[in-house]
Amino acid sequence: MADFFDAMVIGDGEEAVVEICHLACEAKEAGARKNDLLKAISKLEGVYVPLIQAEGHRVRKRIVSNLDQASYPTCPVVPYMKVVHDRLAMEIARGCKRGCRFCEAGYIHRPYRERSPERVQEVLEKSLGQTGYEEFSLLSLSAGDHSSMGSLLETLMDDYEPKKVAVSFPSLRIENVMDFWRSR
Repeated sequence: MADFFDAMVIGDGEEAVVEICHLACEAKEAGARKNDLLKAISKLEGVYVPLIQAEGHRVRKRIVSNLDQASYPTCPVVPYMKVVHDRLAMEIARGCKRGCRFCEAGYIHRPYRERSPERVQEVLEKSLGQTGYEEFSLLSLSAGDHSSMGSLLETLMDDYEPKKVAVSFPSLRIENVMDFWRSR
């Protein structure tokens, strides 16, 4: 991959992309050369620049530790054409609690982090108002593992059922579903 990219963000990119954009703007204003920009970018945590850093150089993965503080798009682009997943995507957690040996994603996206129910509700309200979607999806490697899923789902259903807005879960483990229904 190093032959094809000037720089790669390893891990979570939300914060790093903003930092890279600031450095690029500063470099452009200063009339800096591309190599000078790449040197500056290579000093950022979680960024690998093949031209600057030697092959085998270890880059520490960038992690957004608090998803509530990370920015989340509340005005996503809505396609003009019909798409398969025609709904708003809301990431409620990142990583996985389970640590199953066969699951690469569970290992790559460690540690497990959750968005608070309040932040999920805030983003959904703004995003649905901006997009006009009639369905949203609660995304994570296993949405049912969210520590507040029961109360969050009840609140969301109370808020959005009268508005005819549907909720979907693309990733549920059956034991989470059974636990949820047993608790009712």
